[in-house]
Amino acid sequence: MVEVLAGAAIMNRFAPALARLTGSVAPAVRLARRRPVFLGLLLSASVLVVMVAALLDARRDAWARASDASANLARALERDLSSEVRSIDLALQAVADTMAYADGERISPEFRRLLIMQQVGATRYLDAVLLLDDDGEVAFDSRQDAPAIPADLTDRDYFAAHRDRADLGLFVSKPFRSRRAGGQWTIGFSRRLSRPDGSFAGIVLGVIRLTRLQATFEDMQLGPRGSMTLLRDDGLVLARTPFDERNLGRDLSHAPAFRRAQQAGVQQFVAISIVDGVERFYTQRHFEGVPLFINVALAVHDVYSAWRRKAAVIGGVTLLLVGAMAVLLIRLHRELGRRQVLEQAARSSETAFRLLTENSGDGVCRLDAGGRRLYTSPASEAIFGRPAEELVGRHLLDDVSPEDVSVVRDAIARLREGETTTRIEYRIVLPDLEQVWVETSLRAILNPVTGRAEGIIAVKRDVTERKALEGRLAALARTDGLTGLSNRRAFDEALALEWSRARRESTPVSLLLLDVDRFKLFNDTYGHPAGDACLRAVAGAVAAAVHRPADLVARYGGEEIVVLLPNTSAAGAEMLAEQVRAAVEAVGLKHTANLPLGVVTVSVGAATALPAADPDLFAEALVAAADAALYSAKHSGRNRVAVAASVPPPAALPPVPAEEEVRLAAVAAYEGPWFAGRGKEELDRVTRLAAALLGTPIAAISLVGEDWQEFVSRVGLEQAGTPKDISFCGHLVASDEEILVVPNAALDPRFSANPLVASTPGIRFYAGAPLVCPLTGQRLGSLCIIDQVPRPALNPSQRALLADLAALAVDALAHRRAPIAALV
Repeated sequence: MVEVLAGAAIMNRFAPALARLTGSVAPAVRLARRRPVFLGLLLSASVLVVMVAALLDARRDAWARASDASANLARALERDLSSEVRSIDLALQAVADTMAYADGERISPEFRRLLIMQQVGATRYLDAVLLLDDDGEVAFDSRQDAPAIPADLTDRDYFAAHRDRADLGLFVSKPFRSRRAGGQWTIGFSRRLSRPDGSFAGIVLGVIRLTRLQATFEDMQLGPRGSMTLLRDDGLVLARTPFDERNLGRDLSHAPAFRRAQQAGVQQFVAISIVDGVERFYTQRHFEGVPLFINVALAVHDVYSAWRRKAAVIGGVTLLLVGAMAVLLIRLHRELGRRQVLEQAARSSETAFRLLTENSGDGVCRLDAGGRRLYTSPASEAIFGRPAEELVGRHLLDDVSPEDVSVVRDAIARLREGETTTRIEYRIVLPDLEQVWVETSLRAILNPVTGRAEGIIAVKRDVTERKALEGRLAALARTDGLTGLSNRRAFDEALALEWSRARRESTPVSLLLLDVDRFKLFNDTYGHPAGDACLRAVAGAVAAAVHRPADLVARYGGEEIVVLLPNTSAAGAEMLAEQVRAAVEAVGLKHTANLPLGVVTVSVGAATALPAADPDLFAEALVAAADAALYSAKHSGRNRVAVAASVPPPAALPPVPAEEEVRLAAVAAYEGPWFAGRGKEELDRVTRLAAALLGTPIAAISLVGEDWQEFVSRVGLEQAGTPKDISFCGHLVASDEEILVVPNAALDPRFSANPLVASTPGIRFYAGAPLVCPLTGQRLGSLCIIDQVPRPALNPSQRALLADLAALAVDALAHRRAPIAALV
């Protein structure tokens, strides 16, 4: 009792000092707890400021996006419509040229209709072409259903404009209701027709229905109050969306928007529409070379409508989040002390780390900075096939496959040099020597003082099944689904690789290209399922005949199979080609249409190249040579092997025509000094018509002599002629084809090695009709059209048109024929 009283006395003595100490510490603790609250409030205010700034920036972005979208739409529409108007103008000019050529009834009415219908079909909006004489009467209407009743059109602005001015060029009319098309709203494009003395002979008129143009406008998404208007330079409205018939032909030259549009350099502006009073953002574009312009107008209200909805949502959500943050800050203030203690305990406790790792399906290891394991989780045992205790102390590289050691070593080095995380995939070797793939995420444990890595956390998982699946998918991507052979993509990659290796090591590379004989007849006879089975059988026979691991058998396309033979001589390639051919024949698959054997056979083309011998030689030349050899094998009787003599193959020479001396004598009648300048204008007109009507950049009229082909008229060509032995026209002259069409010369064995094809830019498309001498019946040359890109083959109508134009060229050449006395 005495001791208790003594202790109480001591406490009473120090009580004032303890109270002062407690009073001085408590405010510091309260300040430490309030500081996060103040910071939180400051953060909330900052969030609000950032939110307002972001919304204002989004408002500016909405206007910028609308400006860009409007500019892009106006540019696209201007280019499309400007191109279409130029196409209409070109069509009208072509019709005018045709009418000038038709003067004197040199062209029949039927052929004239064909030429004009070609022009109508070449444009997207053009509805019809009419010819009006100088009295305003309709002399021709391309519409089949046009009424036959006469119609006086002298009151139309498109007629009066050309009647009063000879230099007007293309004229765009105001919208009008057509008297010959059921009162439909129509816009006219017209050009003047003149007589040889320059007097007014009428007009050629192209009309488009306004509904077509209106449909294009209405497809554009301009918002609920947007508009789009097509105007003449004088402010006359030609078309507008939203559509209102009262606005067609309306004069807007006094409108503020039109005056702004006419100011130099102004393409975008804001103005109030005089039509409906809506404030809009206008983007206007003037048509190139045509007195038209278009404006795209977005309502200012529509531009910001999406932004207003977004601002309302974002602002409301942000205010709710800031309010929730304030509530959480108050709760944080109450719990801060306890949470700080708990967090410090968690950081200093190894128990939490072990709890996480021991309940994870991934293997977790802790390593020192050198890569030696300090701890491994139980899940690591299933990955490494070793007890966790045995793994502790082993270096990370001890279990890595030798092929992947550099991958792991480099990852550890990167962590030492400053990287904090990295992810790698590599193989590990199990105790039974089996290898499995693992994916490992490595994270550096940094020293808080030095900032250097003092340890590594490695998280591993077994990805062997995923890697196997990726390998199977990669194999499927390189395999033909029907035959099981490698596909075209795998062949192209292998050819490029082997070509580079052969050039590097100065070794030959060979190629076999084989094609199933008369495969189309097989499909027609037995059906396509049997055809697929036939291809699988042929593929199996070819693959069985090729034994070297480096050789590649692939499906090249259709019924063609290719065999790539690295480091193989020409003799070896020919021997293997014969073995492949015999192996397919030995299958004995019935093919009654493949006479005389009655079984499935193949034709094989073989080619060998030495890439190191010619730095300019490319792998495509080897394929072309094999393809030319295959072509030779098929045309020599099939079921045989043909070997290319060279790579690339030589250009095929034109065959010598029958009765060549007679033909050359007929050509000589059109050559010589006596015809200089005679009929040239008519020939040039036919050549221009051929290029325009058949849509090619190049057209020519040729005379094929003994050694030289002369272009007596040409469009789009600089050279006056070519040697006969490389001319396409030489092939046509020596054949009996009515029309020679080569859709892609690079893929045609007759022309693939032709210098005119191999040059840059080379010929790809050719179509020609022969010029037949009316006196001797001999082929003098051709009227041909040419393009430098592949094109589809001509349809029957185009073939007939080319033949008719060739007949016109022969008629024009009659003016160049020498008198009989000149040839004696």
